[in-house]
Amino acid sequence: MNTVVTPVQEVTPRIKISWRLKRAMRRLRSPEGLLSLFVILVLVYFVVLPLIFILYESLSVTVDDLRQIPGAAVGDLTLRHWTRTFTSWTRFYRPLLNTFIVGGGATLAITVMGLALSWIVALTDIRFKKIIGVLCVLPYLMPSWAFAMAWIEVFQHRGVGRSTGFLAYYTGILVPEWFVFGPLPIVIVSTLHYFPFLYLMVKASLENIDSQLEESAELLGASRFLILKKITMPIVAPAILSAAVLAFSRVLGTFATPALLGTPARFTVLSTQIYSMTRFGRMSEAFSVALALIAFSAIVITVNNKLIGTRKSFATIGGKGTKQNLFRFGKARTGVGVALVAVLSVLIIAPLMLLAYSSLMRNVGDWTLSNVSLHWWIGAGDPALAEGESGILVNPAVWRGAWNTIRVAVVAGILCGFFGLLIGYAVVRLRGTKVANIIDSIGFIPIVIPSIAFGAVYLSLYAIPRPFLPMLYGTFLLLVFAAFAKRVPYTTRTGVSAMHQIGVELEEAAMLMGAGLLLRFRRIIYPLARPGVIAGVLLVITTTVRELSLFILLMTPGNRVLTVQSLTYSEIGARQLSNALMTFIIVLCLVLAGSLKALESRNKRKGIS
Repeated sequence: MNTVVTPVQEVTPRIKISWRLKRAMRRLRSPEGLLSLFVILVLVYFVVLPLIFILYESLSVTVDDLRQIPGAAVGDLTLRHWTRTFTSWTRFYRPLLNTFIVGGGATLAITVMGLALSWIVALTDIRFKKIIGVLCVLPYLMPSWAFAMAWIEVFQHRGVGRSTGFLAYYTGILVPEWFVFGPLPIVIVSTLHYFPFLYLMVKASLENIDSQLEESAELLGASRFLILKKITMPIVAPAILSAAVLAFSRVLGTFATPALLGTPARFTVLSTQIYSMTRFGRMSEAFSVALALIAFSAIVITVNNKLIGTRKSFATIGGKGTKQNLFRFGKARTGVGVALVAVLSVLIIAPLMLLAYSSLMRNVGDWTLSNVSLHWWIGAGDPALAEGESGILVNPAVWRGAWNTIRVAVVAGILCGFFGLLIGYAVVRLRGTKVANIIDSIGFIPIVIPSIAFGAVYLSLYAIPRPFLPMLYGTFLLLVFAAFAKRVPYTTRTGVSAMHQIGVELEEAAMLMGAGLLLRFRRIIYPLARPGVIAGVLLVITTTVRELSLFILLMTPGNRVLTVQSLTYSEIGARQLSNALMTFIIVLCLVLAGSLKALESRNKRKGIS
């Protein structure tokens, strides 16, 4: 039977499409629509476009390829770089295997250490919990490779081609080379730096478990093992998995620790391979490895999100107050607390103190008090020492690095705070729309990209002039753009959180009085969101000051930051200068972190969440 289509039926879909198009154009012309369009353009420019460029560069014919590809022209597409990289054991698969060895080993150790400490602090009556909590958070407030430098100072000796370290000097014990350099020390040092991720997330989850759940299970005859298996672990499993995945992705992209502890043993991971290829001018192959590193990190985080998103949810916070049934150590609670503080102090505080002490040694290898000197802090340059470099506090290169570091951190922090609020406004006010989903998705991309790969991305974009893009390599702006693009997800989260707390009724009332978008931002939105914005800015500043992996590929002698300057001193053999500068960076990071904590405490006292 033939179906007769009436004119009305033919016109109706056209009317619907026209109506939707008009509604979309009306939204786009509104202040909120124009703001959203601006946000999307900035995110595409700073996040999506660099990824497209690095993909193009890895598939493009270079000048060096012309001899190997007859008849080709520069810029033609080729798979030569991918073939050379992804079919080579030395270029890719051995570094990949090494990366997963240290990443997997560190993640396992981080999980065990973080889970044990979070359980002790959250669910036991141990003494000195505040001190233990501070010690557990302290490592992440410092550069990741501070512990690597301390590790070398403690365990090095002449048998591994280095000066005498602290352990060999005072005990005569010469540890094997594989304990000084190689995968084992990388795993240990990475664990010490990244276990706070899991500790903080799991501790928060454990503190929200109402002990009445466990007590009810006990009344029904469940054993402690069954309660742990059926109640406690399913509740905290998402936090454990998320923190472990986050730590794994961070270990994948870290550069300085494998460079210091792996390079002397010829142990190469993907991050150091990218750096090595870049230094030798093999840019397209470096970009290929960077793309692989980005892909691995994206896969790991996506799988984690899928697992967490599809699991059953467990509501553990109800209308009644939550109480904890703490595990009691009895009379041993003080002794256990003292022992744990002592162990954490040996693992965290003692190495950093030795690092600071080594910066006071005029001559390497002599750990006696008679060798203590302030030369590496305030001494004038001596041609016989460290290529004539003067102490860090009177060294013009250090102060230039400090000025660059502060400038980059502050400018990037302000940009991230401002733009994070704009993203939060667009996502919350347009929530449920495709535009909001696009903004939120693009804004999350930098989290997936490891820092060393992100630096390679920006190197590919700005190393040479591009159409409509000037060459920014070696400039201050390049560091700011890279730091802004990498850190903007931090302030995006604070911006979205702040906007969720600001009722739309306030804006609607202002709109009825004729207030435009700019006036509403200035008089309503920013004043109410200011605590979250400032907290996000300080977080960006703190993390940027101790950043190395992001900047290492973008550095030139004229735009070095403090972390790169410290690594440079280490590479030329001026370890006391490097250690002194690292001590200075640690103090600066702790001051900034203390300022952030003080700000948060003040906001809580004022009742601002």
